[in-house]
Amino acid sequence: MKGWKVVYNLGKKDQHSAKSHAAADNKKPQDLEDKILRLREFASSELLEGLLNKMSLSAEKRRSNYLQLKAAMLERKLDLASALSDSDHLHERYETEYASNGQS
Repeated sequence: MKGWKVVYNLGKKDQHSAKSHAAADNKKPQDLEDKILRLREFASSELLEGLLNKMSLSAEKRRSNYLQLKAAMLERKLDLASALSDSDHLHERYETEYASNGQS
């Protein structure tokens, strides 16, 4: 009779062990899915944050380049205006010189 009890108890332990493994197996896929979802969310948030940073840096860089180009254009306009002004002064001087000295 003791032999049967031992076998019965071993069978019960195996059933209990099998049930706990089955419960763990049922839990594992859900845990894995949750972990995968969290990792995807984290990765996508990291990617999104990186893209937004890159876009903002790119926008800042474009603004900076635009301002530099605008400053260069204004400087060229001022240089051209100055050159035209100098040319006008030379032409006026030539005209006055020519008018006063008919042979120049």
